[in-house]
Amino acid sequence: MPMDGITVGFIARELKEKLVGGRIDKVVQPERDEIILTVRSQGENHPLLLSASAGCARAHITHIKKNNPLEPPMMCMLLRKHIMGGRVVDIRQYDCDRILEIVIEHLDEMGDVSQKIIICEFMGKHSNLIFVNKEGKIIESARRVTEEISSVREVLPGLRYERPPQHGKIPYDSVTARELLPRLAQYGGMLHKALQSSVSGLSAQAAKEIVHRVTGDEEARIEPDALPETAERIADELRRILEEEFSPAVLLNEKGEPMDVLAFPYRSRTHLGCTHYS
Repeated sequence: MPMDGITVGFIARELKEKLVGGRIDKVVQPERDEIILTVRSQGENHPLLLSASAGCARAHITHIKKNNPLEPPMMCMLLRKHIMGGRVVDIRQYDCDRILEIVIEHLDEMGDVSQKIIICEFMGKHSNLIFVNKEGKIIESARRVTEEISSVREVLPGLRYERPPQHGKIPYDSVTARELLPRLAQYGGMLHKALQSSVSGLSAQAAKEIVHRVTGDEEARIEPDALPETAERIADELRRILEEEFSPAVLLNEKGEPMDVLAFPYRSRTHLGCTHYS
């Protein structure tokens, strides 16, 4: 499953519905780049796994038991200090990007209501879990990033949290044909590559699916004469996808074995077996 912006958007919607209003009863950190928050919500315990693994960064409810280190890492201790007993007040995606924010309200040392945010950046080898206060100052992170590691952005306790660099793409939830047309017109070749370069939050896989829905061929090339109509249809298709009822799907191979997970059904994969979940 590509952890792109569209997928993170669906994840944010699902977790918000299930966890907002819930109380944080437990915090563990089984791995350096993995945290599990047990949230008591709607009469149930929901272990929320947040992972910044370079190969499989993700966020989801899990019921798999994991061993925890005898000595909790610093980030785990700080999370316990600040948010144990707090309530989840929001779960949101930032700017259609691969960034999930979990906002937690709690009582501070003075007994006043305060907020902390766990920022989950799902960005391949640059993935991270960053714990910040309401002023945006970093309390701790799963990975500390020094100037020697990155000249673009440091991630260290005490520094102000800075967003990852933006690339000027159109947010996937507000694409219009008027904005999209001149961007696509800059490119030649494969339509899905031009689309991925023009719209934020689209993996190559998602861009191909949209092109398949619009043209019937995921490998379609850009046809200048047809671009106005194509841009309009792409904008309409993105709106339809975002309005679809959340229905993740597990793709099955010819032996009935799971081979991939999708945030929404792909029409370009109808030749494969599929199990839907709601």
